[in-house]
Amino acid sequence: MNRLLGLIVILSIFSSCQKQKVIIISNPNEKNVLHIHVSYCPVIHCNTQVDISDVEVSLFKSKDDAITESNPIVSTYTNEEGLAKIEVEDQEQVYIRTEYLDMGIYISEQALDVNMDTQHEIIYKANLIFNASDSLELRQNHISFEYPTVGQKSSYKFHHNFGEVSTALPENYLFEELTLEITEQLDESTFVIKEHLNHGPNQLVHYDSLCYNIWKFNDDGIVIKTFDTTYTHDIFSFILGEHSYTVVNPEDGLSFPFTDCSPETIDIETVDFNSINWHLCYQLVNYILFDKQFDQLSLHFDSWGFLDGDDRMRFFNKSDGIVRYIGINRMAWRTYGFDLILD
Repeated sequence: MNRLLGLIVILSIFSSCQKQKVIIISNPNEKNVLHIHVSYCPVIHCNTQVDISDVEVSLFKSKDDAITESNPIVSTYTNEEGLAKIEVEDQEQVYIRTEYLDMGIYISEQALDVNMDTQHEIIYKANLIFNASDSLELRQNHISFEYPTVGQKSSYKFHHNFGEVSTALPENYLFEELTLEITEQLDESTFVIKEHLNHGPNQLVHYDSLCYNIWKFNDDGIVIKTFDTTYTHDIFSFILGEHSYTVVNPEDGLSFPFTDCSPETIDIETVDFNSINWHLCYQLVNYILFDKQFDQLSLHFDSWGFLDGDDRMRFFNKSDGIVRYIGINRMAWRTYGFDLILD
C-alpha cells in the first residue's frame, strides 16, 4: 500500500511539471528576402545573357532617395553568377538602384512579400541605356558610330548646284530629304542600315529611292556590304557614295576608316582642291551646321575621278555619324550633297 501511494505521488509531481513546461513554436521568418539578378545582352534580342558580377545594388525607401543616392537601406554587390541576396525588415516596397559602366542608372520599384522570396531581374542590353528608370531607351535619336542602336534615325537635307564647285554651306536646299535608319542588329557589332530618299524633280530620280546595306563597326572604322546580293553585288549608299564591285571586292566590302587622320586642320570653306591629298583624313574644329556647333569633325576625302566618278567628302565623328556628305564632279562642274538635321 505504501508503495502504491509513493508511485501516485511521483506521477502527480511529474504530471505537474509537464503542465508547467513552455512549448516554443518557431514563427515564419518575417524578413523580406529579395533576390536580384543582373545580366547583359550584347544584342537587343538574345537568348542567353551574360551574368555581371561586382555590380553594386542599393535599396532605398523612396524614388527621390534612389535618384539622389540618399539614405540607402542597404547596399551589396552581385556575385559571379550576377546574383545579390538581400534581407530587408519592415518594408513593403523598396526602390532598387544599380549602375553598370556607361549604360545609365537603373531605378525600379519592387514590392516585397513577407511570406515568400521576391525575384527581380535587371538586364542591360546592347547600346541602350537606363535613364533613372527601368525602361531601356536610345542614347540619342540620330545614328551614332560609337553607340549604334536599332531605332536610331538620321535625316539629311539635299542640295545640288550646277555650274559650281564649292565646299561652302549651300544657300538653298531642294525638296529631297534622305533618311538613314538602323533597322536590325545581326550581331554585337553588325547592323542593317536602311537609306530612303523621297524623290524630287531633279537628277536623283533615276536612283532607287530605297537601299539596304550591312554596316559592321570596329575600332578602326566601318565595313559596308550590300544587304541583298540576289540581283547585284554593287554597294550603293547615298550618304557614302555609289561603289561598284568592279572597284570593291564584294566579299571584303567597302572600308570607311576612323583612324589615321592627319592632325592638320583645314578651312573647308576656302580649301584649295589642288592642295588636298586625296584618300586622307583631316580635322575640322568648331564647325557650325544649322546652328549646331561640332567641336571636332573628321573629314575623309576620296576620289573616283579616274573612273569618271566624283570627288567625295564625308564629315563625321563617332558621336553623330555622318554630318555632311559632299560630292563634286569637276568635269560636269557641279556640287551636291546631304547635310544632317538635328532636333
